[in-house]
Amino acid sequence: MGTLVGWMRLAVGVGMMAAPARVLRLGSSEPPAGDMTLMTRTVGVRDLVIGMGTVQGCRSRADAAGRQWIALGLCSDTLDLIIGVASAR
Repeated sequence: MGTLVGWMRLAVGVGMMAAPARVLRLGSSEPPAGDMTLMTRTVGVRDLVIGMGTVQGCRSRADAAGRQWIALGLCSDTLDLIIGVASAR
């Protein structure tokens, strides 16, 4: 199951890096600003790295490695949510 989570995060990261405008259009009908495109690509890089680490950790013989990468991803997502809610107007 952890490997699937890693592959999904990896795919989302690639999508955010390759087509940030398309990803941003999912949440708004307005054309994305340049800074939002850059931020989306940056988050995509982070998700790609966390996804790769998760897949590698889950495939390794060390059970704790996969769990650590999954926990790191959950921590990252939780902080994104908290900051997003705090920044909402």
